[in-house]
Amino acid sequence: MRLMAYVRGTGLLLAFFIFSLGWHPLPALAQSQTTSAIRGAAVRADGSGIAEALVRVRNDLTGTERTVLTDREGRFLLALLQPGGPYTLTISLIGFADGVEEEILLQVGESYLVEMVLEEQAVEVEGVTVRVDRGEIFNRNQVGPATLLNEKTLRSIPLPSRDIMDLTVLSPLVRTTESGGFSVAGQNDRYNSILVDGLLNKDAFGLTAGGIPGGQAGAKLLPIDAISQFEILVAPYDIRLSGFAGGVMNAITKTGTNQFQFRGFAVGRHDALMGDLTLPSGTAEASGIERTLLGLSAGGPIIRDKAHFFVAGEFERRSQPPSGYNLGRDSDALVGINPEALETFQTIFRGDLGVEPGLGGPYTLNQELANIFARVDWDF
Repeated sequence: MRLMAYVRGTGLLLAFFIFSLGWHPLPALAQSQTTSAIRGAAVRADGSGIAEALVRVRNDLTGTERTVLTDREGRFLLALLQPGGPYTLTISLIGFADGVEEEILLQVGESYLVEMVLEEQAVEVEGVTVRVDRGEIFNRNQVGPATLLNEKTLRSIPLPSRDIMDLTVLSPLVRTTESGGFSVAGQNDRYNSILVDGLLNKDAFGLTAGGIPGGQAGAKLLPIDAISQFEILVAPYDIRLSGFAGGVMNAITKTGTNQFQFRGFAVGRHDALMGDLTLPSGTAEASGIERTLLGLSAGGPIIRDKAHFFVAGEFERRSQPPSGYNLGRDSDALVGINPEALETFQTIFRGDLGVEPGLGGPYTLNQELANIFARVDWDF
């Protein structure tokens, strides 16, 4: 890991910056592109801020909590939160009724805005009404067109290939190229950046148009069940993102929760379920085509409210004949090889050179793929 720090300006500029911080106790901190935040204020009915109020946010699924105190103007910021949820936000202070907002779902990179009006009370009173107004969703840290796919969308979209990269075409500014890559806003398909939880996962040598390491062998980025949110950013004006000239595909992985969850599936394809293939030379029976795909995922607590795990895996096996015309199936004119010439070639190699050239005829291409993802989260 390389840590680079850039220091610009003079000592006078630095002093001015430190002085400015004194007048702004709660600066607008930039959010990582793999996390979210909740910011807002606790105010009285007349609009004045409530200082030193305790703000607590709890992830209802994992049980993890974060706390912070409001400043003298009643403002607060809870940064570096895991995208998703749901979260429950509670603001409390002696002399005021607690303010609570539930079912908060955070999108990656989002700053969720909250303003709570707390009513004064000397003792605990039943039936206190808390009014919460949510502001417009506008992320100042992400400027540019973006398409966000949450977990519900990922589950509802049929995806026979089980390749998360195929979902990038859901952005109106992305199209597939002839080589199988993804062109973002007209840029070359090799100019994109692919991130998983903020880490670069890109074919550094440019061997595949899709940009995935191992893409030549049909490798995939991640199992679909391991993705919580998937974001396609088009030319974002964001200093935290670099090394690309097209777009950014940003995948956020799932975390375990306090509830055990298991999921499995199987997909099968056989040539008995396929029709005949019509070629210029005639009709050919479908043969040698088979696909088996097995997948599973599991998540749950290691220590409730503290440590959680999540594991997902997909195992695939494919068999299919090579594309194009094949010896022994198509006519000699289409294949371009004379059977008599092939026999002469085999005789020369076997008899004179002692080399086995193999048999001429249809053959099957076999491929086996395994994609495994595991994650452990520990709240210290």
